[in-house]
Amino acid sequence: MRRTWKARLSKPSGQIFVMIAVALTVLFGVAGLAVDVGNVYTTRRAMQTAADAAAIAAANTLQGSDSDDYATVAQNVASLNGFTNGSSNVTVTVGTPAACPGASSQSCVQVSVTDSVPTYFLQVLGYSSMSVSTQAIAGGTNSPACIYALDPTDSKSMEISGAFNFSASCGAVVDSSSSSGLYLDGAGTFKTTGTGVAGSSYTDSGAITMSPTPVTGVLPESDPLASLPEPTFSTCTYLTPTTGSYTASGTGTVTVPANTVDSGGISISGAYSTVTFPAGNYGNTVTVDGAISSMTFNPGQYQGASGTTNDSINISAAANTTFADGTYTFCGPVVISGANSFTLSPGVYEGGIQISGAANVTFNSGTYILAGGGLSVTGAATVNGTGVMFYDTSGGSKFPYAAITMNGASGSTLSAPTSGTYKGILFFADRSVASGTAGYVSTGASTVTTNGVWYFPTTTVDFNGASGGSGYTSIIAYQIDFVGASNTSIGSDYSSLENGTSPISSSTLYE
Repeated sequence: MRRTWKARLSKPSGQIFVMIAVALTVLFGVAGLAVDVGNVYTTRRAMQTAADAAAIAAANTLQGSDSDDYATVAQNVASLNGFTNGSSNVTVTVGTPAACPGASSQSCVQVSVTDSVPTYFLQVLGYSSMSVSTQAIAGGTNSPACIYALDPTDSKSMEISGAFNFSASCGAVVDSSSSSGLYLDGAGTFKTTGTGVAGSSYTDSGAITMSPTPVTGVLPESDPLASLPEPTFSTCTYLTPTTGSYTASGTGTVTVPANTVDSGGISISGAYSTVTFPAGNYGNTVTVDGAISSMTFNPGQYQGASGTTNDSINISAAANTTFADGTYTFCGPVVISGANSFTLSPGVYEGGIQISGAANVTFNSGTYILAGGGLSVTGAATVNGTGVMFYDTSGGSKFPYAAITMNGASGSTLSAPTSGTYKGILFFADRSVASGTAGYVSTGASTVTTNGVWYFPTTTVDFNGASGGSGYTSIIAYQIDFVGASNTSIGSDYSSLENGTSPISSSTLYE
């Protein structure tokens, strides 16, 4: 007898159970895939964050003074973000620095992070884990600006007036909120790659051609070198002189006895062919004049009288003078007014350096600490130096802070170190100097070619008259003034610097 249709429905066949089993398997598989893929995606995002942070940190280190530590820094940062090389199947690989993609002048670092992510539901399908990899490439990028006027409120924070031609192959930033923070007056050309002004407007009077038009109302920029450490140095410890003096006048050669520190000082004159100061200490005040042909100073301390502002060395002789390589401390101003060539070496110049007459002075590479007195170049004197950095600070109450002054100095050329902590820094003014104090002053027909950063964060940079050009220059100052008949060209060719990067740079992700 045939069963009714109700009877057929009341007894399901085995095929339905099979179909349900298959459907449930697929359902659980899809659910498991969604859960495990979500877990992999979350882990990969965390890995990418770690790779990005590690690459940026490595790139920052590569640009700093401890560039050899870039790989260690990258590994440490990756570990801080939860991915430690060699732990729990994690592999963090830091590549050798190479040219950045699309920016061959920059150096980049690639960081790769690989991990094995365990699965949960997919294990029923035979997948116990999934391998995940991420990578990031980071390197240096030059700041678009190279001119920063940091004064936050005053008018004429950046002033260019007179008959001028100002051209910069980079941008300018004026932090002042004043409506005349940027002040242009006269007849000339003002050209940058872009100028940002924090104020709601700026002053533009006269026949001035601007390219491009400054943008107002921008956010002020902070000091881009605020983290740069200031040089450390020891102040003078004056030696107790013996009673008497040392005097030499004649012809032939003379060697001053080492460690001659006499209360009456040291005086050299006459027509000597050669004068030598062996390594040692000398004072109180070394005075040299006459028709001396050649003179050599060796490392040591040269001092004026303790408790006075007397010169440590005063040279008016027309002698070819060399300060041999080594460590020097000058306790009192170094005064040069002769008409021949002089070669100075790095050291602490307490009381500063004064150069005048027709002296031609070459600075050996290194750091010159101007502890009070500043650097003054006047007359027909010229100064030249490669790989030099001048740190302008105070020498205490006896030798207060003074500006770097170029009054004349036409034909001079100065360039900063190309590597190290002070890569690209030519002038560095003490940050503790009162805001608005004169920092750099150029007057007269002074044409100086420089390669380096002029860093005067609390002091002013003033050009009064003709100014110079550069391969690259950045000016970071409290206020910046170009007044008079000035012709200024600021370049941005950083190819001479380590890694080809600007001293004002940061790191960015390329991939």
